[in-house]
Amino acid sequence: MSFSLEKASLIFKILLANSLILVVAISFNVYWNSALHEGSIERLIQEKTKIILESVEGSVVRAMERQSHSDVQQAFQHYSGMSTKN
Repeated sequence: MSFSLEKASLIFKILLANSLILVVAISFNVYWNSALHEGSIERLIQEKTKIILESVEGSVVRAMERQSHSDVQQAFQHYSGMSTKN
């Protein structure tokens, strides 16, 4: 049982060609959007990391200006998710 495009109807050939074009176009669109969003997600992660780093740095500098070592430790623990309570 073999299939030959020569014996297929014109409507089938048109539908097949349109289907293949549609699949290629959708695949390209998915690839394009994935690449676009991957770059924006990376930029957002970098911005978030920078904001958190600046906040921790500011907290540590203020604690060091007050010469309070426990405040420095609390600043680090606050952003690391650790707690001092057992």
